[in-house]
Formats: sequence, C-alpha cells, structure tokens
Amino acid sequence: PNFLATSYKQLGDAQFQTGDYKSAIGNYEIFMTKKRVNPKIREKAERSLANARFGAVTKESPVPFDPKNLGETVNTDQYEYFPVLTADEQTLVFTRNQRRSAATDYQEDFYVSFSEEEGNWSQAMNFGEPINTDDNEGAQTITADGSQLFFIGCNRKDGKGSCDIYRALRKGKKWGKPVNLDSPVNSSKWETQPSISADGKTLYFVSNRAGGYGGPDIWVTQLAPNNEWTVPRNLGEEINTPFAEETPFIHPDGKTLYFTSNGHVGMGEKDIYMTTKQADGSWSEPKNLGYPINTWNDEQGLFVAASGENAYFSSDRKGGFGKLDLYSFKLYEEARPSRVTYVKGRVTDKETGKSLGAEFELIDLASSEVVVRSNSDKISGNFLVTLPADHEYALNVSKDGYLFYSEHFSLSADQDFTKPYKLNVPLQPIKFGE
Repeated sequence: PNFLATSYKQLGDAQFQTGDYKSAIGNYEIFMTKKRVNPKIREKAERSLANARFGAVTKESPVPFDPKNLGETVNTDQYEYFPVLTADEQTLVFTRNQRRSAATDYQEDFYVSFSEEEGNWSQAMNFGEPINTDDNEGAQTITADGSQLFFIGCNRKDGKGSCDIYRALRKGKKWGKPVNLDSPVNSSKWETQPSISADGKTLYFVSNRAGGYGGPDIWVTQLAPNNEWTVPRNLGEEINTPFAEETPFIHPDGKTLYFTSNGHVGMGEKDIYMTTKQADGSWSEPKNLGYPINTWNDEQGLFVAASGENAYFSSDRKGGFGKLDLYSFKLYEEARPSRVTYVKGRVTDKETGKSLGAEFELIDLASSEVVVRSNSDKISGNFLVTLPADHEYALNVSKDGYLFYSEHFSLSADQDFTKPYKLNVPLQPIKFGE
C-alpha cells in the first residue's frame, strides 16, 4: 500500500466525485502524511480535502429542495438551458441547442414560452429573426420589463474577439437588430454569460481578459449618462479566485448576486453561491447554497425570480425529457434575496387614450434618491420596474406637448408579491391658454 503514494489521492478523488466524502477524507489524510510528493499535487489534495470535509458536513444537513420539470411544452429530447424570466414571471426565454442534419451539427437558438393557468407553460416558440440567425446565440439575459435582451454571439464578422456581448431592443412586440456592445465591454478576449440589472443599467458578465485573478472572472460595467458603457471593473478577490467563476445572476433587488465557482470551498466540480452587495460597494463572503442544490456534480445557471421565491435551472437529472431540461423549485428562506415587487404602468393621452412613449423617474421619498429613470414603450405606452417593498415613492412623468405629471404611492411589505402594483398615467395635452 505504500508503493505509490498518489494512489491514495486517486482513490480519494474517485470517492469525492461520487459523493462518498467520508471515505475520501480518510484517503486524502493518508496521502497528506506521505513525504516524497509533488508540491503541486499536494496543493490539489489540500483543496480536495477541504472540499470533502465541507461536503461531508453539508450533506448531513440538507436544505429544502423539490425541483419540478417545466414540462414537455418547454423541454424536448435536446438541450434546454439558461432560463430567464421577466419580473412578472409571465415570459420565459431560454436557449435550446438542437441537432440539425449531421450527428455533430448543433444549432443554439432562443425560444420563448408564456405562463398559462395552473403553472403550465405555452408551447415554446423560436424567437425568430432578427435575434436568431444561422450562427449560435446563447447565454441570454433580459431586463425586468422584457424590453432589452443581452446575449452572446461568437466568431461573428463584427466581433471583437472569440465571443462578444450583443444587445437588442424591443419596441411594442418587435425586436430590433442586435448590436455589438463594442469596447470597452467587448475585447479581443472571451466575454460571455451576461446578467443585466432590472433597470438595464448595470451589466455583469464573465471574461478571461487581463487584470483578473486567473481563469474566467466576473466583471461589471455600468451605463453612463451619455449612454456609453464604462470600463469594466473586476468584482474583486472576495468573489473571484484563481479558478473559474461563471454564470453570474444579479437579482432585481440590485444587490444579491448568484454565481458558480470551483474556486471556493464546495461540494464538487462547480457549486452555486450567493453574495450580497454592502452599503460601501463591497461584497459579502460568498455562501454555498448547500446540498442537494449543490452536489458532487456540476451545478450552474441559476435564475431567481423577482419574487425571490421561485428559482429556475437546467439539469440532466433522471425523469426528464432529454439531455438537459429546465426545472423550477421553491428557494428556501435563507437563500432568498431582498423582497421586491414590481410596478406595471401605462402612459396614455388623457383625451384620446392613445399610448405614449414618455420619460419617467421614480424617487424614494425617504432618501430623495432617483431609483429608476427610464421611458415607457413608444408603441404600447407600457413600463415595468422592480422596486423594494415597504417604501414610499414619487412618480414623475414628462413628455413634450403635455403637462408634467406627478403622484405618490406606497408599496407595503405585506402586499401580494405575485401581483403587480398598477399605475395608469393619463397625460394632459397642453392647450393654448392653459
């Protein structure tokens, strides 16, 4: 048994990768007593031992987890992944990777499905042009109101590097042509897996560009007042490690970030973590979401709805329809973000009832801070924003040729978070003599 010391590590690795943490601990500990061992292999064994100890303890205290398959109207015998939803949880957008003609020829496109009664989803439809093309599209993120779609396009003629971030805008029911975000967001390196804040002004993404901590890191950029994106900033060593940090998701509360990592202590290949942005802009120590959300396998791509109660992810677990299916589950209390609700409104001409595109801003009355500044849709007049509950707000709406509109409203902490607070904004046309 002492002939080849690395045999103990190899056996420990095999046990760790099947969730037999206790046996793995024993073999890692024996390996650590051996003298003539490659320092790099010893360092890997130390990380694996720490993970095995964490896994053994965490497995003994499972968190509530009961995933439900979204059904055959969404899932197929192919790959469905990267689910994202609008704030009202009525529209689901996801990536489907399906085989074309040849056995190795796969095509990634976006599909959309709409919520129906009793938790069912409509038959998923191809997103269509101009979003989907003959190239691959994937890793999408959508603003809370469903008006902006960010996604990844690789090896395109207008690309800056291998994979770039693109943005498309919706007006009414039609989507505009996707546009490359260009530099400084995109670079000659690899940019992928964007996650946009609810208001469309803060973008988190993954890149292996210079200035990181090693491997893929999570970066952030913000939309400046001149409508240009700022130079991306690394989220720092509290979150990023020399290993891989991927699939960031920023909740509509604007401060709870979920992501995947194999650099923090965890249960297996890649685990899902959550962190909270502090008042000074720093991030809290990442928290592992626990077992069985995380296992000894590869977990990633979590999406948490605006309500904070429902979470969505993809998995190849038994009982599905194909290679990867979409699932939802109730997120346990300690892993939920801050409670937010969403406000739906429509701006119209008071006399004709015609829908209007207008500028609006929402102000937190306690802090006098402008929390949202945006525009209603030019065709439908609709707007949708997510806001923290238990606050009082002022809504200001302005449009050339109309009188300024202002009203106050309150979002109580005990309201039904599954239903929107509705605002109708009738603008009075300016007339001679008024």
